[in-house]
Amino acid sequence: MKRARTGLTVFCLSAFPMTVLAQSFYYEAVTETQVPGFGGGNTTSTVYAWVDGDSAKIEFQDSGQVGFGAGSYLLTTDGGAVLYIVNPQEQTYSEINFANLFSSVNTAMEAMGGMMQMEFTDFTNEQVLEEPGETILGYPTTHYQYLTGYTMNMSIMGMNRQSRSESDNDFWCSSELNAAGLHVWLRPDRFRTGNEDFDQLIEQGMANMNCLPLRSRTVTRMSDGNSTTETTSTTEVTVFREEAVAASVFEIPAGYTEQAFVPEMPGMPEGESPNPFGMGFGMGFGMGFG
Repeated sequence: MKRARTGLTVFCLSAFPMTVLAQSFYYEAVTETQVPGFGGGNTTSTVYAWVDGDSAKIEFQDSGQVGFGAGSYLLTTDGGAVLYIVNPQEQTYSEINFANLFSSVNTAMEAMGGMMQMEFTDFTNEQVLEEPGETILGYPTTHYQYLTGYTMNMSIMGMNRQSRSESDNDFWCSSELNAAGLHVWLRPDRFRTGNEDFDQLIEQGMANMNCLPLRSRTVTRMSDGNSTTETTSTTEVTVFREEAVAASVFEIPAGYTEQAFVPEMPGMPEGESPNPFGMGFGMGFGMGFG
């Protein structure tokens, strides 16, 4: 009888195999940005990414993409809680700390004795659509659409400027993919800066979405009262497959030197810098990385 039960168990397991969700993937995502008019233009860039659970490596092979040199890559082993930018050409790596970046900007503005002030007000966020979306790369999606906006008030040396930004945001999102490493690039709204205004900007674009965008499209209109600029940005995952990834892919190579992500400036406290690249990267990563 004991053998019979064992055989029956083996038969049942063979007939009804357990479903195990894969956690290791390779994907490519293409971002196209269109800014019409004088000084505008179209740009296209591709990232190449390897993911295993909470770990992710996101490589930029296009020179100068989002301020990184060709061949540089983002690296994390904890779903983006700690994130590094690695530069193979210079054999360096830097920890990216968004809270510190925005703290640097705030410190810089304070150091200017109030000559520069910035405030965000009049936040709007409305979900206008939730419907079945098309299948993308074999995965069913849900199509979400949000209308978001905010007003930015800036004062520089007593000169005031106000601008209004409004965006139409569309997402085609799959709930079948949940490895945390996938969210590092495709769900940038998970990041927080510690600045209440900026964090509200980051959060509002993907509110109430519990899924992974395989395609996103954002049309943003920025108006200062005199003119309006419209920018269209589309990010789509074009290649996606399950793939075993070696643990060494997520390791910083031996012999690489750590350096500050934002160069320090004279007269600033150690580790602080008013470099505007810090703000630009924070806004870009929080609101424009897919």
